[in-house]
Amino acid sequence: MKKTDLRFSFALTALACAVIMSTAAKAETPTYSITTGRVLGNALDRTKNVTLFASRQHEVMQSPASLLYLNNLKKADSSTFAARLVTLMKSRPFRTAPNMPVPASDLSCYTDVPSYTTPEQFDVNTTPVTVEADKVSGDLNKQSNDLTYSGRVNIVQKDRRIDTDIAHYAQKDQTFTTHGNTVIRNGEYTVHTQEDAIYHLKDKSVQLSNTKFQFNGSVLRGSAEKHDIDNAKNSQTFKSGTLTTCPADDSSWHLSASTVDIDRNEAFGEAWNAALWAGPVPVFYLPYVNFPITNERRTGLLYPSFSMGSEHIKFTQPIYFNLAPNYDWTFTPSWFGEHRWQFFNELRFMPWQNISGSLIFNYLPNDTDWTPRKDPDGSHKRWYMHLRTGASFLNGDLYTGINFQRVRPNDYSYLTDLAQPDAATTDDHLLQQLHMNYIRPHYTLAAELRRYQSLIPETAGSVSSRPFSMLPKLSGTLSGTYDRLSGDLYGEVTRFEMESFDNYYAERTVRTHLEPHVSYHVFDVRGTTLDIGARGFATHYDQGQLDKYKRYDALGFDSLERSKNRFLYELEARGRTTFERKALDMRHTQTIEPEIKYQYIPYVDQSGIALYDTKDHLDDYYSLFSFRRFAGIDRIADVNALTAGVTSRILDPHDREILRMGLAQTYNFEPTRVTLLKTDERPTYPRSLLAANLDASVFNNITLHSAAAYDTEHSEFQSYSVSAAYRTATASITANYRFYRNGNYDLESYKKTGAWKSRDLRQAGIGTTIALGRNYRLTAAMYRDLDQNFNIDRKLALRRENCCTAVALFYEDYAKMDWSKREHKRDRVIGVQIELKNFYTIKVDGVDNPMSPDTHYMPFVDPTNLNR
Repeated sequence: MKKTDLRFSFALTALACAVIMSTAAKAETPTYSITTGRVLGNALDRTKNVTLFASRQHEVMQSPASLLYLNNLKKADSSTFAARLVTLMKSRPFRTAPNMPVPASDLSCYTDVPSYTTPEQFDVNTTPVTVEADKVSGDLNKQSNDLTYSGRVNIVQKDRRIDTDIAHYAQKDQTFTTHGNTVIRNGEYTVHTQEDAIYHLKDKSVQLSNTKFQFNGSVLRGSAEKHDIDNAKNSQTFKSGTLTTCPADDSSWHLSASTVDIDRNEAFGEAWNAALWAGPVPVFYLPYVNFPITNERRTGLLYPSFSMGSEHIKFTQPIYFNLAPNYDWTFTPSWFGEHRWQFFNELRFMPWQNISGSLIFNYLPNDTDWTPRKDPDGSHKRWYMHLRTGASFLNGDLYTGINFQRVRPNDYSYLTDLAQPDAATTDDHLLQQLHMNYIRPHYTLAAELRRYQSLIPETAGSVSSRPFSMLPKLSGTLSGTYDRLSGDLYGEVTRFEMESFDNYYAERTVRTHLEPHVSYHVFDVRGTTLDIGARGFATHYDQGQLDKYKRYDALGFDSLERSKNRFLYELEARGRTTFERKALDMRHTQTIEPEIKYQYIPYVDQSGIALYDTKDHLDDYYSLFSFRRFAGIDRIADVNALTAGVTSRILDPHDREILRMGLAQTYNFEPTRVTLLKTDERPTYPRSLLAANLDASVFNNITLHSAAAYDTEHSEFQSYSVSAAYRTATASITANYRFYRNGNYDLESYKKTGAWKSRDLRQAGIGTTIALGRNYRLTAAMYRDLDQNFNIDRKLALRRENCCTAVALFYEDYAKMDWSKREHKRDRVIGVQIELKNFYTIKVDGVDNPMSPDTHYMPFVDPTNLNR
């Protein structure tokens, strides 16, 4: 056969091979099902590329995230999502694998990794095998019927492909034997070898030797002396193989094994006689190891963690149990230094699709560092539990939930000594709650049982810091509109209980409250509106004998009235308008939005009512326009006041806010006579605090938030805070400062006099994370109390990473309150996080990400609030 510059196509199937063999046995002149045809140079390639591109786009469009985005009617640019997706996929053709994908931050390290495509589903026994080559030779009249393909040889079955220099087809064995440089690939993997490979048409398997393989779109690659691929079972077996997630030119670490099995129908791969190597040095040996190849869970060891503190060394080894598809349990034994053994358990469950939850139980059998109180046997056992469940019914309209936390009785320092991932170290009460909500378009119903376990020692003097239980609280709302008239009704019945303690019996109070509201939309033309409204308050109290407690004055009443009725009403009128103009480069828009509100609530003496769930709150721009001067309904302040405010915004050409400023103040025609506590001073100055706020993101990398409350009577700030953040791709810096007059306790004064005295709160903080060259990153954070002159929290972390490994050194020093001595102690944590990237991590205990600016007390947040 003469060689030409055209490529020939030769199609063979298992059925055709059987026909050829039977025909050759029965006839002297056999007939063959062999066809040749001319294929235009790159027509098939173009068709294949278009098909793959369309398939990829359809798959992305059908993903849950895309469907949620497209169903969000409030996103104006969702209509252009498909067009933008096509442009993005054209500019970024590389696609990562669903499991062990190449991270976006490391794409430059894996430029030689082929893109992932979803494997096609087909019957390997009936789908034809197509061979393309520059040249095909062989004598078809001989009994052997062997053929030799040379040049650019391609053996293809759907998306499975073998590219080689020479391929020999043996009719008798129904095998292809390749010679020279051979590449075997499908959408999930690519295999290279320079030695002969045998492809068996009967059982759809391939036998190779001395291979190098790469999982497409994934960091996982390796090599093998013997490599078997079974396409019928969708599995691979490696003999004397290695696995690593390092790039091709990096051998920082690898896992070697005598045998490795990867079955794509299973969730985990398996390796026998495995050893982990750091470069050329073996680190440790494992007779058997399994590793994930999908996102499916499986019973086994999770990442261990290690940390060293000023008073302890802690090592943790989690063990995961996949009990069922809808149940799992994580058991975590830990050695916790002076606290000795700790056994942490987390059970997650979802018995039905609409019901799910978790149970956390932490148990310390013998914490010798803790001295129990009020325990006759002196047992050092400590424990903590947290049950959370949620269930929805009636298409999500009815929701019920449980949130129950508890520690061993009289263990008041548990959260201070042993930080819990699901509880704040500053909590002084643990919530125990059962609640239900039923929500319909025009009404809602709610029921709640709530109590607390106090982490403050039970004394008569602690009555003011003990929250009331609500056993139960029943509430509901009703709302509707008619033309320009709208109205709603809120009602509740709550049974409060102060639980028995310190030789005091429990006391109970029942509060019944109704709050109707009606509003009329008087005017609405071109951004100018006027609304008037009225509200009523009808409350009845049946109060227990709270006046028997010492320091009962902290509960807010003067002379307690056992049965008390309170009736009040509110009248209000609110008007606002919006002015706008083009500003700056005439592409930006500036708005000025003045608003004014008048409110009137008459005075009623409420000194005979205790405070059950009512507290004071800080005045800001938005609270000045509210009729509630206190957070709660046990105090309703008398109001005869006019509030005026103005907001100004700057919008960019896409109508996104880049700047918002607000300023508001209330003028009282009559001084407010209702106070929270009887000892509180009644205000006589007619003007409220002047409240201001500022949010800005004028530059792409800089955000700013500030809020202030200025006392115009004494010409001083009551409170203010400033937070600024600068972020780039390689660095971020956040600085903040807050001040609140008389907003803190004086610890030194208490130690001298035994009485708490208020003092100003002045605290500042800074947090930064910055890249130091290509492989290093530094994180530092510090928060300091400037008024009492001590460091609240300090953190420093340094990380060195390359494409393959990462090591982070972590140090944190924070203040820890010793409530028994009423003084601050220092606690320090030192840790090292070692990461075989995308494979295994030894963590710092209690620290998920040591390079985050988060600290023990202060989470990293961006307070800037703009409509973006």
